[in-house]
Amino acid sequence: MSNVLDWTTAALKKKANNAAQDGNFDLAKLLDNCTELYEEGLIILTWESGEPYLTLTDAGISNIDKVNAKMGSEFEIEDYIIDDIEDDIEDDIEEWEDE
Repeated sequence: MSNVLDWTTAALKKKANNAAQDGNFDLAKLLDNCTELYEEGLIILTWESGEPYLTLTDAGISNIDKVNAKMGSEFEIEDYIIDDIEDDIEDDIEEWEDE
C-alpha cells in the first residue's frame, strides 16, 4: 500500500505552522480553516508565487454561509449564479446572424 501526499494540504499546514511560530495566530487559524474547507471540497486552491488563492467549488457555493463563517469572508451567492446563460448565448448568436 502506498501513501499519497496531497501537496496542497501539506503546504497549507506548513504555512499555518510557520505563521503560528511567528506569532501570527490569526493567519494560522485562517490557513487551518482553509485546509478544512479544501479537504471538504468546498474550495479549490491555485498557487501563484508560493501563495494560495481560493475559488469556491459548486459545493462551496451551496454552503456559502459555512465558507463565510470559516473564512471571515462576505461572499454572496448572487455573485456565483449565472442566469440562463444558454438563453443569453442563443440571443447573442441570433443578433450576430441578423447583422
